[in-house]
Amino acid sequence: MPEPPAPIGFHLADEGDPQVPAEAAVITPTIGRPELADAVRSVYRQDFAGRIQMLIGVDKSAAPDAALLDMLEGRPGNVSVTVLRLPYSTSARHGGVHTAADGGSLRTVLSFMANAPRLAYLDDDNEWLPEHLSALSARSRARPGRSATGWWWTATAAANSAWTGSTRWGWTAAGSRRSAASSTPTA
Repeated sequence: MPEPPAPIGFHLADEGDPQVPAEAAVITPTIGRPELADAVRSVYRQDFAGRIQMLIGVDKSAAPDAALLDMLEGRPGNVSVTVLRLPYSTSARHGGVHTAADGGSLRTVLSFMANAPRLAYLDDDNEWLPEHLSALSARSRARPGRSATGWWWTATAAANSAWTGSTRWGWTAAGSRRSAASSTPTA
């Protein structure tokens, strides 16, 4: 008898209907760094009032799903989490064909999986201040049709435009790295 198929991920629902788009999606590819727990908690601490869809793509991590589930405990009601764990790495550094060393094609794949009009990107070794998403949202509303500062772009821009930008790194008071980027989609 053949072996049963291995699952390639799981979904933890928020309080809303999953078919109704969330206000923002957070895209996090991971290679299994222990700092992922801090990154996830920083999303949970957001003062953003809307629904947040967090998509985590696991590339070449030995951590079992049980460890990921433990890490995702304490999720607020407005946050759903979808974890994608392919049975192979898409990163060239682990034998895949894509050059991105921190998750291969996962950032792109997760971006297209998002069910939200706005996407924000959080690396697995970074964390956000509590006002990060609400500030990006305010900036986005102030500049309709354009990307905002902080790795935030519209789903339409992600699907139809090339991205150019420069990254600036800052530090939180506790010394944890946080990111802010300037991005502009181009046609």
